Amino acid sequence: MNYSVKNLPEITITGYGKHFSGSPDNRFGQQHDFMTDGNTRFIRYALQGMAKDCETEYCVISEIDDDDYDFSIGTVIPEYFRTHMNKTVGKCENLLTHICIPAHTYISAETEKSVFSINEHLELRRILVCEWLPDSGYSIANAPEITVIHSNNSDKHKSFVEILIPIEKI
Repeated sequence: MNYSVKNLPEITITGYGKHFSGSPDNRFGQQHDFMTDGNTRFIRYALQGMAKDCETEYCVISEIDDDDYDFSIGTVIPEYFRTHMNKTVGKCENLLTHICIPAHTYISAETEKSVFSINEHLELRRILVCEWLPDSGYSIANAPEITVIHSNNSDKHKSFVEILIPIEKI
């Protein structure tokens, strides 16, 4: 497994989200249903258009505890659109959130490039948390976890997912 420890700068993701009950360990089904819902897809495509980037999406998991967590999917849009949402999306502004992710240290790993890379990311996350983390000298930090979906629209076999788990030195 190839991984790296990265210091990421502050980033603001504009997205659409939902509060989920239950543990993030069993989140794939809930998140899949949410992401493929017609309303969610429409908002995702609109955000990709504002970002002028149809190949990069961010899934942000935050406010995690034993019973529930927040999940959002979005993208990085130009500051003008963020600060003038009422002019660009009108009443739909109430559906969107701006998630400011502070600068932080993350362990990063990528799935193999394939058509179904999104299906492989949970196993990669398990390996990072259960196998890499215990002997790394780091622990999981209290910060948002990020999954970056890198779609290659011209060749789906080159798509991949990057997992970013917040960490801190022990």
